[in-house]
Amino acid sequence: GNSGKNSNSSQFFITFQNQTPQCDGKHVVFGQVVSGFEVLEAVERNAGTKDGTPTVDVVITDCGIYTPFETPGAGYWYDSPDDDETSYTGISPVFMVRPRISLIVPNLKAAERFERALGETVVIVQKIVVEGEKNDLLESQQNDTPIETMIHESLSTFAVDVVVIAPSVKGKGKDCLPPPSQWGTISRDQVFLEAKPVDALAMIRKKSWMAMQPTWQMDGVQ
Repeated sequence: GNSGKNSNSSQFFITFQNQTPQCDGKHVVFGQVVSGFEVLEAVERNAGTKDGTPTVDVVITDCGIYTPFETPGAGYWYDSPDDDETSYTGISPVFMVRPRISLIVPNLKAAERFERALGETVVIVQKIVVEGEKNDLLESQQNDTPIETMIHESLSTFAVDVVVIAPSVKGKGKDCLPPPSQWGTISRDQVFLEAKPVDALAMIRKKSWMAMQPTWQMDGVQ
């Protein structure tokens, strides 16, 4: 959207609906949100209005090109105090990386156990329930699409970093599907992690491909 030809006031819109007929024949639709849904939901919840006028300012302080395996998909900036007082302010900003997780679990109770064990140090962006239980949260993510297809799509678009599989559903995803070709030399065992809830976070931090990134500071790791 803009204010007219050559007005140099280009805007962009992020839509929360699958269908946007108001754009048909008028606007070019491009791009897809693959990460950061929790940020958009927070903006919609805390600043959104029916007429589109935000209740508070929402500011993009930085932007750039997302490069898979080089740019973290999720996290936050932390002002880390300097031990040696090398900086003028006495603090240095450090980006704390939060892995984006896809869960494959037998039922909703198992999903809740994983959520409690993982806490806020990861972002669970996809839950796949194997035994047929559904609720409103999962209905949009789980239908008749095969599990392997759902996982492959999430990995192909770099929407998730790691797939955590409950031991009771062994064989779902990990044994049937290698990482997409876009993932290069990253091995299956570095993407698909079989773990109990109590062990999942340690597995992500020690066994996943993200643990091999020397410049990435994982959230919750001192």
